[in-house]
Amino acid sequence: HEAMEQQTLSVAKAGLVCKLRTKCSVFAACNPKGKGYDHDRSISVNTGLPSPLLSRFDVVLLLLDKSRAGGGRSEEHDRDVAQHILREACGEEGPPPEPDAATWPLEKMRAYVEFVRGSFRPSVTPPAQRAIVAYYSHQRQADTTSEARTTIRLLESAVRLAQAHARLMFREEVTLLDAIYVIVVLESSTLHSRLAGGSICALTSMFDETPDATYPLLRDKILDSLGIDAEGRPLRQEGGGGYPGERLGGYM
Repeated sequence: HEAMEQQTLSVAKAGLVCKLRTKCSVFAACNPKGKGYDHDRSISVNTGLPSPLLSRFDVVLLLLDKSRAGGGRSEEHDRDVAQHILREACGEEGPPPEPDAATWPLEKMRAYVEFVRGSFRPSVTPPAQRAIVAYYSHQRQADTTSEARTTIRLLESAVRLAQAHARLMFREEVTLLDAIYVIVVLESSTLHSRLAGGSICALTSMFDETPDATYPLLRDKILDSLGIDAEGRPLRQEGGGGYPGERLGGYM
């Protein structure tokens, strides 16, 4: 766990003892143990990864084959996967994408991401702070949530992802919009979204073509599930204990 926790890697071999820097993003993939994913067991048990290691990843997505998992067979998705594998096996190239003036080429996207990563250090606004902490508290109190995903690292992950989304949107501040979409991403780590409603399939989900029109509905649904308003204050104040997230600034 040293590489992910301390961002160093200790080497002691052939008389050489040193520490190497490992400050980088980590993408990992694994198959479940046994014949398939067991819905009655936790992610940690299914993958064989210990909870302390699993909690170090900001996002854990379950890419389930719905046709084998017993729900929502997607013939179109199966056909696309089969055609892609056959083209790769035959050395053929897929059909060229249709030209679209609104779609950036890969080189421009890389340049944009590199620029915003080095140019912005977004600060978290109070409404976004309260929404993130309300979500963290909600996850801590949920009976069906995996213990491996509800440590303080979940809160740290949410803050990092919200800041990354703000950079992507070319902003110096993390707004409520960033917090809402981070909650949606984190909810995608589960088989069923308790806040957004319905099931989320990370394998076959598509990008929303009208995000501006969809966002108010998504925001209201998530905030109502968390019991807070657009400013992050409780909808039903009980006991006068303050509102969620009023001490996040001190934590950060």
